[in-house]
Amino acid sequence: MRTGGRAADGAEIFLVLAAALKGRATRNLEGPALRGTLKGRATRNPEGPRYAERMFIAERVFHMTELPADARAFSGDTITLGWEDRTHVHGRRRTDGGVEFGTSLPRGTVLRAGDCFVLDEPRLVVAVLERAEPVFVIEPASPQEWALYAYQIGNRHQPIMICGDWIVCPDVPGVEPLLQQHRMPYRREMRPFTPAVATVGHHH
Repeated sequence: MRTGGRAADGAEIFLVLAAALKGRATRNLEGPALRGTLKGRATRNPEGPRYAERMFIAERVFHMTELPADARAFSGDTITLGWEDRTHVHGRRRTDGGVEFGTSLPRGTVLRAGDCFVLDEPRLVVAVLERAEPVFVIEPASPQEWALYAYQIGNRHQPIMICGDWIVCPDVPGVEPLLQQHRMPYRREMRPFTPAVATVGHHH
């Protein structure tokens, strides 16, 4: 750390250190099961001096039917996410209402409709909505076709979703030629997609 700087520099350093200390405080409203952590970091305002910004980091997901009693009085918001964003466990998020927060969730977490984040600051419950996305809907006609189609799609490291009598996979480049090659009956739709399992060769 430099010494002998301007008084303004000392004030800025103090502000950064104060933010870091505040960021260590963890709110534990339910005993050992943490809802999240309030963390601080230093940012620079292009129109003024350095200032401290605090962001709530959600570390747990609740279902909307199992919210903590105190959180039921919080305001509500939503966050609409595509399937890939719903498999990312760490990162910065923004609700549909414009509130920013972070997530640090257990590895392998896949967010689904009805899941919620409880943000103790600013006292907000954020419900997850699944964004409708372009998909292929494939209709196998026999157990043999189910096995063949699922194998061929999975062999290309494409995620699939089992939905009633259909196999659903994302409409991405390279998939349609595969479906045509194996004469799979399919149609295009816009619908929410949640992969049944993680696929080899992909990072979520």
